[in-house]
Amino acid sequence: MSGDNNDYIVAKQHDDDDDSDDGVEIGGDNRQSTADRLSRADLTEGSDFVLKDRYGFFLTDEFHQEREISKEERQKRIEKEIERTRKWVRMLKQWSRYFYTDKDIGSSTAKLKSRVRKGIPDRVRGYAWYEFLRIQKSVKARVPNPYDIDTSVITQTTREEIERDIDRTFPRHVMFVEDGGIGQSSLRRLLQWYAALDPEVGYCQGMGFIAGLFLTYMIEEQAFYAFYATLMVSRPYCYVDDSFPDSPPFSLSLQRPSAPLRMLYLPRLTETQKILFVYEELCKMHLGKLWTYLSEQGMHPTM
Repeated sequence: MSGDNNDYIVAKQHDDDDDSDDGVEIGGDNRQSTADRLSRADLTEGSDFVLKDRYGFFLTDEFHQEREISKEERQKRIEKEIERTRKWVRMLKQWSRYFYTDKDIGSSTAKLKSRVRKGIPDRVRGYAWYEFLRIQKSVKARVPNPYDIDTSVITQTTREEIERDIDRTFPRHVMFVEDGGIGQSSLRRLLQWYAALDPEVGYCQGMGFIAGLFLTYMIEEQAFYAFYATLMVSRPYCYVDDSFPDSPPFSLSLQRPSAPLRMLYLPRLTETQKILFVYEELCKMHLGKLWTYLSEQGMHPTM
């Protein structure tokens, strides 16, 4: 593998019809197109011999493999990422100074917003998300230990819906590529825990990608808390009633307190349809000819 390459893991691809291994280097002339035809089993069995990006996704098509950057540019990006990571580490150690929970927005909070808009460095992304969601003061007060959740209350229909989508969630990510592997098992537990706590929603297609994303940055327990908070704590009434008795009402300085994320997954998807309708009308109003062209090409808002 390459030494300090943060963008790619350079490895070898194995051709089942050949006893030899041909080395594949980024930018080399011997790059293989066989990656396009790699099955899930191929990825599972040869995960150490297939190109991956820095986030753990297998590069199984030529388009992504061709996105080559020079060594100088790569080094420049690495140094910039290290510099920004150090700033975030310092900020996380003084979190209460930057993350306000009242209406008084100070200069420190403005700096936090600015840094978020530039992008949270990958190495601290999980820590930052966990702090943004106020896990300690919101979710943990209600769900002290997810391993104690009684999943026997989940209906058979919900279990089957979850199971049907497990291997469809990030199927080209190193964490979830193996059938019955650690990643898929953790994802299954997270979705079942949530379904047990919120039977009205249970499970809806698409929820797995949010849960799976958190699992790529956090340990299982923290990922569940983040997933639960993303869907539940953003509910409007959680800010004004006693849903969490150990935590006073608060407003997130970087997230609108009325964001109805959970509502998007309710049966019949009524809220989702409302949002899509508003989105379509705004596009008609502001995009003009571009929207007309997209519509003619069959680009529906749901896409």
